[in-house]
Amino acid sequence: MNLADHILAARGGEFDLLGIATSVGHYLERAERFEMADDVVFACNDLVRSKPSALNAALPMCRLPYPTMWIEYRGGLCGPNNRDSKTAPVPVRQGFLIESPLGDMEDLQGQVGWATCGWVHSELHDGSRDAINISPFSIYFDWRPDGDVRQNIRMMHAVMLERYPDPGGRPALKAIIDWFERRFLGNSAPEEIAKFFMTRTGWEKHSKDPKEIEALRESERHMLPGLSPHGVKVLAAIARHAANGDDPKADLRVVTNFLTDIQGEGPFIECFLAMLNSRNCIAREPVDYGKLNKARAKRGKGPLMSFTKTKLVLTRAQPRVADASGITREAARQHLVRGHFKIRRTGVYWWSPFLRGDGKLGTVKRAEYEVA
Repeated sequence: MNLADHILAARGGEFDLLGIATSVGHYLERAERFEMADDVVFACNDLVRSKPSALNAALPMCRLPYPTMWIEYRGGLCGPNNRDSKTAPVPVRQGFLIESPLGDMEDLQGQVGWATCGWVHSELHDGSRDAINISPFSIYFDWRPDGDVRQNIRMMHAVMLERYPDPGGRPALKAIIDWFERRFLGNSAPEEIAKFFMTRTGWEKHSKDPKEIEALRESERHMLPGLSPHGVKVLAAIARHAANGDDPKADLRVVTNFLTDIQGEGPFIECFLAMLNSRNCIAREPVDYGKLNKARAKRGKGPLMSFTKTKLVLTRAQPRVADASGITREAARQHLVRGHFKIRRTGVYWWSPFLRGDGKLGTVKRAEYEVA
């Protein structure tokens, strides 16, 4: 089962924490759903580890083709981009519900919205199987050149507070909103930025580069976390427990753990959308579960949701390099330095692989992208 199916199956059950799975499932059912092939995940992860200025160059290409999208992929493929997350359990599947309710308005151009992250583990420490988690925080984005995501987050928080159905819970919700906005919606201090560079895998070398420091400041104007519309009840309950409980620090740790879980996921979404909107970069292939769903129906199980699978489409450069060298494609694959994608302002481009070494001296084992 895909993560989307797990979330729908969780509605009304033990993992539907204060209705968060029910809320996400409502939008998931009508979303355009994408499954990332492993090669696309590897490519996105390579792009995520680009320097901040390169990621900022991708912003013009980050547009939602649909107002509501679901993207999921196999977990644990690349390891965490945040060093602080290395001890976290590895999910079997993870994904994002991306929403832009105003994305059909011409002035927003599909560049404003938020993404809610979810994941599933095959087994938790207590033995629970098929246990889903959905973060009560979302990643908000405003990729317009003059956009300021902080304004969008504050506006959404105000709407959440106004519409919260339990008047008695509003003080607790307001308390966590006030704490969050003080902590995350101001301008980061220089020491915080330097620390962030040191925690992100591959970014240590940029920690003293003024250009990259300024680029990271700029990225904060376009993408930051905020309370998820689907997780308001969860956070209000945590805040109320912190106010009335014996160990408020434990409740704060729960909140910060949720924030740590989604750190680094924003750039991943950004890079996937940049690739999706680049010419000749990703191929889309509908996945037909017709036969499987008929078999499931006979066993009394519900149907699996339909998906579009994305795969990389590379240039013909790799076969050409092999042919020009007079060796077989199978032998060439063993000696090719893996190709990689680079972000330019006009698109995401594939840098062709090249031959290294002498095949007579042995082979170099490299992970290969699946080529569509």
